[in-house]
Amino acid sequence: MGVTSLVFLPSAPLSLVNPLNNRLTDTFDFTETDETWSLTCRSYRDQVDARLRSASTTSFTNPATSSYTPKVQYVLTQAHVEGVFAMIATVGGRAAVPVMDITGGEQWKESGIVIEMDEGYEMILGKLKGLWVRRQEIAIEGIKYERGNYVIRVGSMKSYAGRGMFIQAEDTNPNTPRAEAFLALRMLLRQVLRGLPGVNDMELSMALHERAVSKGQNRMGIARYVPPHTSFRLALVLIYVVFGISGKQANDVDGREFDPDWHEYAAVRLPKETFGRAHEAYQFFRLFRQHGLL
Repeated sequence: MGVTSLVFLPSAPLSLVNPLNNRLTDTFDFTETDETWSLTCRSYRDQVDARLRSASTTSFTNPATSSYTPKVQYVLTQAHVEGVFAMIATVGGRAAVPVMDITGGEQWKESGIVIEMDEGYEMILGKLKGLWVRRQEIAIEGIKYERGNYVIRVGSMKSYAGRGMFIQAEDTNPNTPRAEAFLALRMLLRQVLRGLPGVNDMELSMALHERAVSKGQNRMGIARYVPPHTSFRLALVLIYVVFGISGKQANDVDGREFDPDWHEYAAVRLPKETFGRAHEAYQFFRLFRQHGLL
């Protein structure tokens, strides 16, 4: 596979599907496929903490209760991906770790590990009720669009009918440099989504991790529109050559600048130099945790 980029728009209504479909097919020449986009993510809570707390009620002191950090496990299955992916992390999200730099203090870092498992993994978890108990579930279903090396998937949560849209963009070309592909996908997502009815621009900027840029930095109006048939990779090269600008300026889209890839792959034991299905799974895990969906 190539690289994926995922955004969630919590306030977007389901009525967004039709204008988004029209923009993808009419303006950007994507083709709607017959393949349904579907995935399920379940959370499991470890039972060690519960047993320790139960034991503490029968004794005056139980040091293990206060020192143990509860764990949560997420299991993701996707219809278009073989196998399942699991993430085991601390309850409550990310953990504070010391930062060894001139600023000192602490910095919040992801704590956990992402692993690929066989399809029967959840059957095993179901037999380990003394260790893990299932808590919550998210199911997403939607539509898949294709154009050349690009795939866009649009879906919503079954259990939250009415609002909230997930949009995933994928560059299936494995030869495109990771950083370049990730930037191009985020540019594509902004151009596809901006201005559509029901899309809050501030929410979109937050989902894409954009920063506002002063007008002086955007003096040439760079990358305001990418024609439907234009390769994003070629477009970036032309921007560099024709305008003679830096990579930082090329990130500028309508007065915004994209942050680098913010996903903490190394913190969950995934290589930063490559991209695979485990990295894609972590994007979902991180997003679900960030929005408190699981």
